[in-house]
Amino acid sequence: MAKEKTQSSWIDEVLDSITDAFYIVDDQWRFTYINRKAEKWWQRSKNDLLGTLMWDMFPAPETTVCWEMHHKAATERIAVQWDAYSPFLNAWVEVNVYPLSSGGLAIYYRDITERKKTEEVILQNEERQAYLLKLSDAIKSLTDPNEIQMTAACVCGEHIGVDRAFYSEVVMKDGIAQYDVRHIYQVPEFVIAPGFYPLSKCCDENDLGNKEQTKIVCGIVNESGIDQESEPDFGSLNVKSWVTVPVIKDGAYVACFGVHHRRPRQWTLQEVLLMKETAANILDAVEQARAEKALRESRAQLATELEGTRLLHRISAELINDHNPEALYEKIIATASKIMHSQFASIQMFRPGCDNDEKLKLLAYLGFNENLPGFWLWMGISAKSIFDAALRSGQRVIVKNINKCDFMRGTAQKEIFLQTTIQAFQITPLFSRTGRLVGLISTYWNEPYKPSENELCLMDVLARQAADMLERKLDEEKISRQNVILQAINAVHEKCIFSDTMQHLGNDCLKIIEKVTHSEISFVAEFGKDTLIHNILVSVAGRECLNICEEERGMGRPFSSFFDIVVNGGKTFLTNDTSAYAEIKDIPPGHPLIQSFLGVPFLRDGKVAGMIGVANRNGGYTEDERQILEAMTPMVFEVLLRKRAEEALQKSESKAMTLVDELTKTDQSKNEFIGVLSHELRNPLAAISAGLQLLDVAQDEKQREKAKKIMKRQMKQISKLVDDLLDLTRITQNKVHLRKEYININEIVRNTIEDLRPEFTKKGVQLGMKIRRQPVIVYADPVRITQILGNILFNALKFTPTDGMVWLSLSQDKNSAVIKVTDTGIGVNPEIIPQLFTPFTQVNNTLDRQMGGLGLGLSIVKGIIELHNGSVTAFSKGLGKGSVFSIRLPVAAVKEEERHTIVIKDHGMGSSTDFTSVTRKAVVWKN
Repeated sequence: MAKEKTQSSWIDEVLDSITDAFYIVDDQWRFTYINRKAEKWWQRSKNDLLGTLMWDMFPAPETTVCWEMHHKAATERIAVQWDAYSPFLNAWVEVNVYPLSSGGLAIYYRDITERKKTEEVILQNEERQAYLLKLSDAIKSLTDPNEIQMTAACVCGEHIGVDRAFYSEVVMKDGIAQYDVRHIYQVPEFVIAPGFYPLSKCCDENDLGNKEQTKIVCGIVNESGIDQESEPDFGSLNVKSWVTVPVIKDGAYVACFGVHHRRPRQWTLQEVLLMKETAANILDAVEQARAEKALRESRAQLATELEGTRLLHRISAELINDHNPEALYEKIIATASKIMHSQFASIQMFRPGCDNDEKLKLLAYLGFNENLPGFWLWMGISAKSIFDAALRSGQRVIVKNINKCDFMRGTAQKEIFLQTTIQAFQITPLFSRTGRLVGLISTYWNEPYKPSENELCLMDVLARQAADMLERKLDEEKISRQNVILQAINAVHEKCIFSDTMQHLGNDCLKIIEKVTHSEISFVAEFGKDTLIHNILVSVAGRECLNICEEERGMGRPFSSFFDIVVNGGKTFLTNDTSAYAEIKDIPPGHPLIQSFLGVPFLRDGKVAGMIGVANRNGGYTEDERQILEAMTPMVFEVLLRKRAEEALQKSESKAMTLVDELTKTDQSKNEFIGVLSHELRNPLAAISAGLQLLDVAQDEKQREKAKKIMKRQMKQISKLVDDLLDLTRITQNKVHLRKEYININEIVRNTIEDLRPEFTKKGVQLGMKIRRQPVIVYADPVRITQILGNILFNALKFTPTDGMVWLSLSQDKNSAVIKVTDTGIGVNPEIIPQLFTPFTQVNNTLDRQMGGLGLGLSIVKGIIELHNGSVTAFSKGLGKGSVFSIRLPVAAVKEEERHTIVIKDHGMGSSTDFTSVTRKAVVWKN
């Protein structure tokens, strides 16, 4: 018994030491033995498992391999073995089940995960090699890049089992990077239209900045970071999962390889790697095919050019040795007609223009009658013509039969061709070696004709020779044009030196512009911030042609549309057909017909600050005139603006000198004013001091009353001086408060005269007046108006000797009330009249003046009048000849429905105006 126990213990120790999980179940599926490895795998102790049912502890559906194999061993009493992936263990296991004589089963579990991984890698490598071999066999014999892309997409799509696969190169169309999705493998139920798609249509915008990473989406619904609404167009394409492999070459994103699926799909690493290798193989194959194609084309082109060079060697020698352009053009088209076996030929030079005004100039022709070349002498590209397609595409245009040509159906050119017996033609664009379009060379047949490849190759060689010649011709014209510009610029700078004013300089510049552009009319215009014409100068010839005088700033209607076009467009405007503009159709009498126009804007800080325009060039304007005027416009404006700045500087310097003189005079006047003020204050103060002393010593009451009168009179004089100074200060500081109202100034004048009449009588000066009978209504401050009238009359009284006369008149001149005060006094030197209304100015400013005063009265008058939007002037024929002071005040402008009722009551002699009521009614005068 002890021996058996020892043996059992030894067996347990052996089974616990093996690396396989081992356990035994009886015929009722109860655990009867479990080794340590099984405990470790299941993470349960044998005490918990022994005696329990295996299927209770580890349930397995009857359809699983595990359940079937266990029951097969138990039922058939045979050993079974299988491999399975255990989610519980997260590992691959090899299971061996052996039946026992007791009816139970012994089961071994062995971890074979590493072996499975190795087998999977080997299998994947074999599949990968087989796929790559299949892909290589499919595309190795292909030479067309498009076919390579399509074939590779089909191979990959079928192998991986996706609904769509494609290789898309990144191309530029209309300035936008797009995918070329034209070579697509797709199942019939999952079709999209081949074409060009923006990058954002096939990939997330967030991925555009990081195109070197492969985009893998297993399910658009469950994929984190994907917003179905923002995901560009994948929803509309019914794509649920996809992979996008970027193709990078020399650091640039050049293409992508993509696969789409209609259902969510868990992409394997092997599938993604196959897609990457497919993309790389396609790129290599496409580049190789293109390189081989380019090499073949290069060799064929070389052979053709070599043959053409030999055939045209003689003609080339003639082109080199003959320096007569017209003769060379004729030889070129004669050669073209010969090698193309055509009956007609022509050569045209391309003249770039402004906007849609590019043209073709006919240089030579062969076989046509005289009418057709005249029709083609200058051909606008914007016009629908047979040349338009060749110029726009830059490719040769061949029409084998004009009767079957769609774009010629119903055109005037087709009718002309048929009249000339032309039935077919070809047009070859001429490009310089730098890629510049320089012209066209064309041949025409009088029957339907298809030129052979050899003829076209020879034509290409001749076209090269012709293009070189035309480029040389254009370069010569460019040099000539630049010489014209330089000469014109030098002439403008020379005029800038010798012209004394901006007006003269502008006329000289316009004369030069008219000369170099061969124009009848020219002008320079400056625009304000509101884009309206601020200044404009028309040339002398232009003014004569437009019938406008030198003082006129406008140019009439013929140019108004052109101004708007240049200002709004901010670029050069050229037209040789002005019939489309309404202003041209209705030319005012005396204006010439504007047949052509060229306007160039002058830009400053990105805005149109001015323009120079020319009009009426015989034959119309070309690229030459456009380039000349564009080169001259900024220079002419800078010269004119510099000249204006110089004139402004001169005026500023002159004004500064004038201000210095005025400041000097003001300083002198200030010093004189201080002396005058001291003198004017000294006398009354001395009198007041004497009066005070008299009050101290006088015993007689009459003497004391006399002293008081003297002191009151002198204090009144001082108060008058201070009031005048305060008034002047308020006026200069704009602090005068006016109490305006509607007043009848007739009564103000009459009352003021009556109030001052005693003063005039006392001095023996006659005071007369002439007042308008009809009331003159002004909106003014009656107190201030009385003040200025008093100042003027007192001033006249002061300087008019005894037996003199002062006359005041009131009248109305249109919208102004005019008050004139005329005296027969000492008069004023005409030279100092402009200074009369400045502070501290008097006719005689010596310290011992007899008239007294500070010279503030007229300054106060001027300030108050100007506050009423009026004016005051002085006039004198000279010393001893009296003076005239005129005051003008605006008459009140009251609307009919807003007039105030003004009632004037008659009080007999010395009647005055009584403003007793103010209502919104009609004006009623009661005398």
